[in-house]
Amino acid sequence: MRSKVTVSRTTLRPADAVDEAFTSIASSPLPSTAISIGSLLAVGWFVSVLGLVSTASGQVASQFAGRLPTTVLVTTAVPALPDPPFPYPRGTERRLDALAGVVGAGEFWRVTVGRPVAVSAGGRASRPVVIAGTPGYLAAAGAQVSEGRLFDSWDQAHAAQLCLVGSDLARTLGLARLGRPIHVGDAECVVSGIVARADRQPILLRSVVLPSSTAAAMFGPPAQRRGAWPEVLIATRPGAASVVARQAPYAINPDRPRSLTVSVPAAPIQLRQAVTSALDRLFSALGWIGLAVGALAIAGLTLSNVAQRTPEYALRRALGARRRHIAAHVLTESVILGLLGGLAGASLGVAVIVLVARAEGWTPVVAPLMLWPAPLAGAAAGMIAGVVPAIRAAFIRPSAGLIRFPTL
Repeated sequence: MRSKVTVSRTTLRPADAVDEAFTSIASSPLPSTAISIGSLLAVGWFVSVLGLVSTASGQVASQFAGRLPTTVLVTTAVPALPDPPFPYPRGTERRLDALAGVVGAGEFWRVTVGRPVAVSAGGRASRPVVIAGTPGYLAAAGAQVSEGRLFDSWDQAHAAQLCLVGSDLARTLGLARLGRPIHVGDAECVVSGIVARADRQPILLRSVVLPSSTAAAMFGPPAQRRGAWPEVLIATRPGAASVVARQAPYAINPDRPRSLTVSVPAAPIQLRQAVTSALDRLFSALGWIGLAVGALAIAGLTLSNVAQRTPEYALRRALGARRRHIAAHVLTESVILGLLGGLAGASLGVAVIVLVARAEGWTPVVAPLMLWPAPLAGAAAGMIAGVVPAIRAAFIRPSAGLIRFPTL
């Protein structure tokens, strides 16, 4: 009887595939390094682009936050009376200052006396804006002086004969020093300070500002025939303007809050959202494009490596390796190189984010959910890039090795 010969099929365990992949990487360092560098650059580009868009979005949000409305203006209708009473009760500023988010509040009005008030000093004359305001109004306007001082509660209580002059108006009038009297209409006041900055009321730079008590003593209380009707300016912290606007009428006049009109500048929230959304879409597209280009580069390098190792794969086939074993070997090697390149690329991407942010004076923002999957993205890119080379290597015939090793 003829004996039956049993031939067992060859198998490839995952551990063996990984071990052989590492052996192949160590035996051919130059091609392996080239493939790993491709993965490094692709993942590094991906991480750095997404990190920079997060950093830029944070910077945009910070810039827009600095431009949120911080002023609230309260007005009331002018009553049809010859000499109407002052529209805001005593203690208005104190009650407004007690509201959360308020940094300053004060009453003011423009003095016209039926016509623009002429201001003169040292033979020079001008017709600037003349404003009557309280010390709280100066705080709400963000007024700062380059010389002298702002008037305070003592000056307000005693109707001191002093005034502030804006820096632009001071140059027009040729005011070289403080303490000089200027004529405001038919009255006279001493310049106590030069207003160099007023972020919330830039008009102060070309105005004369009198304590409201002094203006009332000079020109009479505010009325339609003597000047504009009083208003209340409230300065708030960024983001608090809308809340303060709802609370202010009840703090000023709890009995008739609807008699007051409150206005708040529009916040650029929709514009901020549009800008950050456009940045996210643009940089995300650039990141994915860079990752795709890197995957193509890895695929090209892997194909070239497979072509150079044709005799090796032909020999494996001749020794009994099945096609799926060759494909698994190539894919495993490509995934390992992609994973190693992804680890290095993630580090490179973080370094780029930090360097660029420091150069621009920004705060670097790196989301952990973006950083941790980066090595896996490198492995995925390596696996996708290795599919075509793996299929090509799997279909190499055992006889292909004879082309490189002809018989003598």
